[in-house]
Amino acid sequence: MSSDPTSTPAPVPDASGMVPYFYVATVQGPRGELMTRSNVVSFNPQVMTRSQVYAKIREEIAGQLGFGGFNVLFFSLGPERF
Repeated sequence: MSSDPTSTPAPVPDASGMVPYFYVATVQGPRGELMTRSNVVSFNPQVMTRSQVYAKIREEIAGQLGFGGFNVLFFSLGPERF
């Protein structure tokens, strides 16, 4: 059986089903300032939907910035492990 070098391997969950994901988000603040944030977040993909994870990440960014009034200009989410 040959492997496809272009395919992405499936994320490997830990014992609790949690999988680490890396995100990058570029946001624009209320005065037009641009900021890029990145981090690793873990969640169980069998339990949480992509939109729920996005909402949690927006909350995390709002906490970092101290305000929630920002526009997301770029967002990427993928498995932390290659």
